[in-house]
Amino acid sequence: MKTSIKLITLAVIAASSMNMAHAANADITQFIAMAQGNDFNNAKKSYFSLNDHDRAVVDSFANQAGISGILADIKAQPIIHTASATSYPTNADLIAMNQQRTAPQASALKAAQALRYHQLAAERGQALTEANQLRAQAQKDALNAAHVQRFKELKAQQIQEQANGLLREVANRIRTQPQAEALQGSELTAMNQQRTQAQTDALKASQAQRYHQLAAERGEALTEANQQRAQAQADALQGAELTTMNQARTASQKDALNAARVQRFKDLKAQQIQEQGNGLLREVANRIRTQPQAEALEGSELTAMNQARTASQKDALKASQAQRYHQLATERGEALTEANQQRTQPQADALQGAELTAMNQQRTQAQANALKDAELTAMNQQRTASQKDALKASQVQRYHQLAAERGEALTLANQQRTAEQHSDIPVAQLSDVVVNQDKRDDSQDTALSTARTHADAALHDAAINKNAINDNKGEINKNRADIIKNNEDISTNTQNISKNAVSIRDIRSEQTAQGEYVQRNAVAINQNTTRINQNAADIQHNSQRIDRNSQRIDDTRQQLKRGLNNAAAMTGLHYHSNDAYAISAGTSNGDGAALAGGLSHSITEHTAATAQASTSMDGGWMASVGFSGDF
Repeated sequence: MKTSIKLITLAVIAASSMNMAHAANADITQFIAMAQGNDFNNAKKSYFSLNDHDRAVVDSFANQAGISGILADIKAQPIIHTASATSYPTNADLIAMNQQRTAPQASALKAAQALRYHQLAAERGQALTEANQLRAQAQKDALNAAHVQRFKELKAQQIQEQANGLLREVANRIRTQPQAEALQGSELTAMNQQRTQAQTDALKASQAQRYHQLAAERGEALTEANQQRAQAQADALQGAELTTMNQARTASQKDALNAARVQRFKDLKAQQIQEQGNGLLREVANRIRTQPQAEALEGSELTAMNQARTASQKDALKASQAQRYHQLATERGEALTEANQQRTQPQADALQGAELTAMNQQRTQAQANALKDAELTAMNQQRTASQKDALKASQVQRYHQLAAERGEALTLANQQRTAEQHSDIPVAQLSDVVVNQDKRDDSQDTALSTARTHADAALHDAAINKNAINDNKGEINKNRADIIKNNEDISTNTQNISKNAVSIRDIRSEQTAQGEYVQRNAVAINQNTTRINQNAADIQHNSQRIDRNSQRIDDTRQQLKRGLNNAAAMTGLHYHSNDAYAISAGTSNGDGAALAGGLSHSITEHTAATAQASTSMDGGWMASVGFSGDF
């Protein structure tokens, strides 16, 4: 009974093994390897290329193989067959799309890097200038130390030479002692002085030569330091060009303000001259109005006075117009300054946007590097997983081959055993056959147990791989979320760059419009300058005319004073009789005086003639003759 149960069990196992061997064909094995390797696109193609029977086989053991999740995803997204082969974006296409999307960001980054380069150049120039100053100070200190050391060496050499000279002198004295006794003390002193003088001259020459050598070395060191300092100053100058431009603009505004002040001073000076002329004219008019003798003035003088008054009024009007023009120019300068500030503010905003874009690009670059590392890790994991899956598939295939071979062996053994059972053999031989069959059954049970153990280990490894695949899926989903966020950040950066580009174009348009406005203002200012110069020339001419008129007014005043004084003196002449004389003195307003004298003579009893004259004693005089009579 036990033997029959074993035979039935072996037959069932053999039949099951044959069915599994039939299902494990090359296409199914390839699909399982792709699915376990997370090669979604190729697994999708491979699955839909299977026939219905193979798909049913795959569906039956999907859970055991750990591919139920990816199989559900494949079924949820069926493949679309078209007239041509199914196309998917390649890595080259994705790289090109990313390059096109990041090209504006790269341009903005280069602009920000150029600006940062100039800022760093300016900072570097300052740093180099400070470094050059420190290096120059160190060189100067080293040179001074070298001078001190050289002075000490020369001093020691001088002392040594003096000692050597003294020794030679003592030796000479000892050697020439017999001859020296005859020499006078004064001669020895003179010889010593000459020798000392020669030694002193030699020492001075040596010191001068060393000094020139040190001066030459110091000059070379200073020349090199100056060259380095000049290079640093050139770098700093390049970084300070923007500051120089701003200073130049500020200087031009200051020059315009100074020019306006100078023009205002000229206007005030012209107004002052005009007021002085008007005061003189009013004084003359008052005198003319208060003096009855003003009727004697010529009509041409009155016309000249009216013309001068009209010219002064015109000059005052021009001065008022010039003052109003300068006020308008000042207001326009303030408006231009405000416009420059408004124009500078969008530029600062655009620069701030470029800096933010650079920061976003740096953050995006770091994320891209992290994503690249994650992709490489995922690729390595996929490659390792594919290798593991291929190994497992090979092991499964080998397991099925062994199972098939074992099934065939069991079938052959069963056939032989069945044939032996149907044959007419003795009971003893049948017992031997049963015993041998039991041994073979035990060995087969052992092999089957070993195969089951390997199969369980393979399923356990598949479960572990499934967990690892799920972990990889989580990492992949996280990377996808990061990629989506990066794409959103890149899109936002692209929009910001577009807005900045629009702002820059608007700023350039505004700069162009302001440039045209400034050009028109420059033309108008040149025209106004020409007119102002013409007005200045007219004012100069009018000033000369006013000076001449002032001189004429002074001359007229003097003449009027002399005439009034002479008239006052002539008015005081009264004759006592027809034959008489008269003397009189007179003044007008107490300004000067005149002396007059006259004679009266009777021609007939009823007629007489008179003659009189007066002088103001400053070149003015008056004379008259007359006749008188009675009825």
